[in-house]
Amino acid sequence: MPNKKKSVLQNFLQKSFDDNELLDKAVLLADEISDKKVQQKTSQKISTESDNNINVGDPVIIAESKEIPPPQEKISLSKKQLQIYDFLKTKEKQKFGFCSATFIEQEIGIKKPTIYKSLRILRKKKLINYQKYMKEGWQGFKYEIIENTNIYYKDGKKVYEDSPINNYLKSDNFESSEISKIENILQTHPELGYWRQLKLTPKQVQTWLRTAKCNLDIMIQYLKFFAFDMLDNEKEKQIKNPYAYFFRVIEKSGHYPKPTSYKSHQQKQIEDMEKMLAEKEKESKRIEELRQQNWKADQELNFQKMMSNPESDLYKKCFSKLNTFAKKLSGMGFEKSMKGAYMDLLEKDDEKIIAKQMLN
Repeated sequence: MPNKKKSVLQNFLQKSFDDNELLDKAVLLADEISDKKVQQKTSQKISTESDNNINVGDPVIIAESKEIPPPQEKISLSKKQLQIYDFLKTKEKQKFGFCSATFIEQEIGIKKPTIYKSLRILRKKKLINYQKYMKEGWQGFKYEIIENTNIYYKDGKKVYEDSPINNYLKSDNFESSEISKIENILQTHPELGYWRQLKLTPKQVQTWLRTAKCNLDIMIQYLKFFAFDMLDNEKEKQIKNPYAYFFRVIEKSGHYPKPTSYKSHQQKQIEDMEKMLAEKEKESKRIEELRQQNWKADQELNFQKMMSNPESDLYKKCFSKLNTFAKKLSGMGFEKSMKGAYMDLLEKDDEKIIAKQMLN
């Protein structure tokens, strides 16, 4: 501060403060304020001068500057589009970067055609990036959320952080619904009986989900593969602690490999049904063969009875059908001719007549 202004200020302050200690503090404060004003004026002057007018040795005060990001473009979304966007944001924050339309439909009740259309709109509006993803028979998509706070409902209202939909997703409702879903699968899935016997809990499944960094559908596949290995491939005898073994595998490789001989519950049911049908067809064929054999045996028996009774009407009817040459034959030749005539009568639907005549 210039000496003349400083002395004037001191005289003014001396009149205002009786305490010397307060006076010293006031003077120091005034000096600081004055120095800051000089510094600001110097910075403004230097920033307006060209580089050619700055001499070496001149004091230069560099003001710290920050880039101001351009304002985000206003984005309008329908309530269902926003619901899907927030749902995927919540899953990503829980380290779930994988999802499927089937899973979204099950969780929030939006139909698949609407989900597919909404995903395309969200990608077009640069709120999400995603690509198809398939692994171990599971099909869905891998995605990345692009944060944006300038989102509006289609009615023009802005979506705030405390909006009802975000309140729901930030609450414990989502986690509790996830646990309920896992518990329901563990209790009802036909291929998870092995894990039911081990009393596997939903909390443990959630821990493994975080370890493998996969979604629930894929984790269920891993649990099914492991159960098949333990039971069908008889690995249960070699492993003392199934929990620890399963954890080590998914921690090391990120997944549990599909056994080469793996068959799903549905495949096993199909095979069982095919075997059952094959057995039925075999039985049916055998019954048909026996029926034919029985019919032939009956006709042979009836024929022999007829041949033993030349006076019967049936014998005479068959003989009348022979030509002159056959009627003069004897032995096996004559019997063969008579059998031909007998079979002709059967083919002409005369079986009832034959049966009736045999009874006589």
